[in-house]
Amino acid sequence: MSDLGDLLAPQAIFPRLLASSRRQALQVMAEALAPAAGADARAVFDAVLMRERLAGTGVGEGVAVPHALLPGLKRPVGAFARLDPPQDFDALDGRPA
Repeated sequence: MSDLGDLLAPQAIFPRLLASSRRQALQVMAEALAPAAGADARAVFDAVLMRERLAGTGVGEGVAVPHALLPGLKRPVGAFARLDPPQDFDALDGRPA
């Protein structure tokens, strides 16, 4: 992998994702990302949601990095979304992402 473009699945890029909750945003992204990961969308969603329950993935300044490990995943694969409206990912600075 040489750059961010190699990581992001084209079908999982959302310049403006309308979501009414963090959970809804994660579900939409999991469904879009699953085919690129070669995984079941529900398995992706459940893994990310379980990770979110351990600790929020908000890093501050309006950025969050939800992530999870999936058994059998052969390479990292990612999604990008700019949420509208921003949602709470439990960042230390209290800002939504």
